Amino acid sequence: MIAPMVFAVLLGFTPAADVHHDLYRGTQAQAKAEALYQVGPYGWRPSVARGAAQWKCLIALWKHESDWRWNANNADGYSTWGIPQAHPGRKMQSAGRDWRTNTTTQIRWGLRYIRGQYGTPCNAWSRWQGRAASGQYGWY
Repeated sequence: MIAPMVFAVLLGFTPAADVHHDLYRGTQAQAKAEALYQVGPYGWRPSVARGAAQWKCLIALWKHESDWRWNANNADGYSTWGIPQAHPGRKMQSAGRDWRTNTTTQIRWGLRYIRGQYGTPCNAWSRWQGRAASGQYGWY
């Protein structure tokens, strides 16, 4: 079994030191490394049986939603926000008051949302793809 941080480096990510601590305004690579850490309890790590598929779906989903940017937003600036593109963004307050700038908080909220609404990242990604095919975007 490969340790998560070693795996992150092998995938081309440059994880921040102690990415499991709050990461404010993290880069896209740091956000992916943080997500790699946080998906552990969900069983979605690439090093876990069937986890690799879920990890790939999460990467694709948030690549299309926000390009893994903590400050991604829609035209009005705040209604859809962050890495998971919460709509409205203030929903992420349930994961932390610092939801506007904390990469860790956004990922925590996004993973909980995926688990609660879709069960897995692949189910959420499938929903996103289905909506995109019909001219709609977003997975919420």
